[in-house]
Amino acid sequence: MPDGFTHCLVGLVACLSWDMRGAKYYLLAVFLSLMPDIDAFTPWHRALLHSALSLTVLAVVLARVMLKLGYTSDETRRMIYLPFVHVLMDSLTGGIPVKPLYPLTDAGVQLDWAVDRVVKPILSISPYSYYLEVIRVSVVFLIVTLAFMATGRRGKKSDRG
Repeated sequence: MPDGFTHCLVGLVACLSWDMRGAKYYLLAVFLSLMPDIDAFTPWHRALLHSALSLTVLAVVLARVMLKLGYTSDETRRMIYLPFVHVLMDSLTGGIPVKPLYPLTDAGVQLDWAVDRVVKPILSISPYSYYLEVIRVSVVFLIVTLAFMATGRRGKKSDRG
């Protein structure tokens, strides 16, 4: 499962990929990338704040607040995806199952087996197979980074006025 540092990096990579430079973007992106883990030391971890239902409500509220604070609609739309990326990464990398429909159901989902289909054959030829979880997180982080780069502004001028 990704640690806090990895989730912070996701926010920073997103900002750099989307050409959102500066402390106001970096701090917001890091916060949003870490936000689902605010409950990490409670019995509800990976439930309420990892639920697509809760995150959707939070995204709507966050979008309204960001627009009122002067963020563009493009910046807002991109930033509100970061908590969802956090949950996706958690569901792909092992650890406590994510409860995507909490509180409607307490069923947990863990999809690390899908990543392992790629990672395990590679590790079978490596002397470092005891690093399965680290390699799994690295592969998912690489995929997320490439996805952010693919959705980046590609040299376009910002619509920040």
